[in-house]
Amino acid sequence: MNKKIHSGISYIFGLFFILIAASCSTPSLEDVKTKDDYIKRVSALSGDKLQKTLKADIDSLTSLKEEMDGFTIYIGFGISMSDGSGKKAEVKPDSAFKINTDFAAIKNDINEYSKMLYFIQTPELPNSRFQVAIDEKFGNISTDDIDVKLKKVYTKGRAYSEDKIGIVKADSAAVDFKYEYPKSFETFKFNPKGKKEIAYNKYIIEIDSAGDDNIEFDAPLPLYKDLLSYQALNPAGVLMNSSSNSAMPLTTIKGSIKNDLASVLQILKAASKLNNKDAIVKELNKIPSSLFPAIAKYHHFNTKYKGFENDKSLKGFDAIKRLKELMEEDKDLFGLEKQRVTLKFPDKIAQLILYITREKETIAQSAVAKITQIASPYQVYADNRVDKYGIVDSNYTIIVPASQARLERADNTGLYYKDYKEKQDFHLDVHNKKLIPIKKGYTCIKDISDHLTLFSDSNKYVGVLENDDKVVIPFEYDEIEKTGNVLLLTKSKRGRKKYEIRTMDNKLVNDLKGLKITPYPDYGVLIIENEKEKLGLIDKDGRTVIQPTYVNLKPIDKDLLLYSEGSDSYQKGIMKSDGTKVTEPKFNYINDFQEGFAVYRTDDINKTYGYLNKAGQPVFGKYTVAYGFAGGYALVYDNNVFSLIDTSGKKVKQIPFKTLGDPTISLTGKSTIYEIDGKKYNYAGQPIN
Repeated sequence: MNKKIHSGISYIFGLFFILIAASCSTPSLEDVKTKDDYIKRVSALSGDKLQKTLKADIDSLTSLKEEMDGFTIYIGFGISMSDGSGKKAEVKPDSAFKINTDFAAIKNDINEYSKMLYFIQTPELPNSRFQVAIDEKFGNISTDDIDVKLKKVYTKGRAYSEDKIGIVKADSAAVDFKYEYPKSFETFKFNPKGKKEIAYNKYIIEIDSAGDDNIEFDAPLPLYKDLLSYQALNPAGVLMNSSSNSAMPLTTIKGSIKNDLASVLQILKAASKLNNKDAIVKELNKIPSSLFPAIAKYHHFNTKYKGFENDKSLKGFDAIKRLKELMEEDKDLFGLEKQRVTLKFPDKIAQLILYITREKETIAQSAVAKITQIASPYQVYADNRVDKYGIVDSNYTIIVPASQARLERADNTGLYYKDYKEKQDFHLDVHNKKLIPIKKGYTCIKDISDHLTLFSDSNKYVGVLENDDKVVIPFEYDEIEKTGNVLLLTKSKRGRKKYEIRTMDNKLVNDLKGLKITPYPDYGVLIIENEKEKLGLIDKDGRTVIQPTYVNLKPIDKDLLLYSEGSDSYQKGIMKSDGTKVTEPKFNYINDFQEGFAVYRTDDINKTYGYLNKAGQPVFGKYTVAYGFAGGYALVYDNNVFSLIDTSGKKVKQIPFKTLGDPTISLTGKSTIYEIDGKKYNYAGQPIN
């Protein structure tokens, strides 16, 4: 009997999580593990007992086949692009879909991809898991669409197949990969209203639902792989892009397993019609041996799934992560047959438009890829054979054998771990190779030295323990932040915050009575503010090195501060963290230093932007707008043109636009993305599809 579980979580920023899974409670031949065992069992029977057994097995497998046919796992994410107001926006015509026809640029990006590809190894038994990774974004290809096959894994020159690597730490891999891209496409239009399915060539598109402005349909996987994009026409003929969309695979039981099951049912039915025992056994010997371990694995997954379903501590992304782990452990059980597509449009749908590849080209290459691991002295490994977790060191030597039902690393040192299910924290005793439970009620936050750790207690107060036992800082504070070589402690008293600075061994360093504190742990300093709203600075050792005399004061680089003095907060300069002035306060604006340069704005009538070096000297500038450096380039705007400049101030690339607006920027080094006039570009100005 099929049982469907449906749970949903909706987030206000437009992310949706949907999980649907079929689960079974009726075992099929659960007492039989192999084909030989089954033949022996049947051979020991005769007469009515044999026929009754065959009939029972037919009924059991028929029920199992129905369950497997209905088995579906669907994890869906819907990405909304509405303005959040709830009002119906004016429908403006969108541009018709088109493909990238710069085929030379596509091939060049693939060549670059082959040089930058690497894998991340996750230690597991019986064999480690390898995940494709690449940090670079390319303007002409989507790396998600590249099919990568790992051929051999190497460690110190010795080759292993992926299913023989075990828990050995690898350093490189030989891979084959291929990338398909369209050279031409065709347009398929239809009105989905009132229809259950639509035929396209040899494929059937199943329509699950079709509302006025939304549609959900299932496309066969081969068709979905050729589906490039979708748009719609409203009743007035206006071309519309979707305002929200999702596309997620429908995971089912692998087709070969379901085919084997169907074949076995036919064999059992044929055998049940025979009267001669030898003939029955001969017929049953046609049963494929592979079916029995597949059935056992299916029941095993369902048992684990029931545990997952009943684990109320798993919610949202933690639930998704755990479900994916369970599926990965039994990945040979699953297959993909369809893709579920969910679309919503700004207005009523008169016609849905699918853009489908007509002609495509395949690039196939081989490469040697680097393999990296989590940079931690110790980490969790999974033993999938027993569904338990243990600890390995950085060389993947087992320190603690797999014995925990759930385990996750709690800090970067790899010395603290959490079992979220049991709500228990552990400390790794490396010398004795065991996990030491930490007192119930204490939760590790982070290490602050090699023997001191910040914890929270059951009342949510924080304190510091030495060697996970001795209380060094009592549990009476709201926050403790290590800044430089000292600790900033915060507690609330009568609704007001009280601050203290103490050494690691709990000695009071600085009396902060009447002061507000803002920690800057990345720079190792604290900014203090007195009752007159004047600012000063405490250094990494807790000493007040700049008295509260400035109206503006904040770190903008290591040992450099932005400051304003007197009553004029609009005039800004740069000083060192010891109070020595680098520049006078003569700039209208100074941003943080990024890759050696800080954006500034002049105080003249033109309010132009430029860049300062760390000596406080303007090195190039006079732009209408300027942004920080990322990956060796910075975006500027002047003379009605967006350009990228290099670290010498030379303009190296122009970025075109039709409608001027503020660009959307996330400065993260070479992962930076610029969005200008609705189009995205990487840190070097290359378009991103």
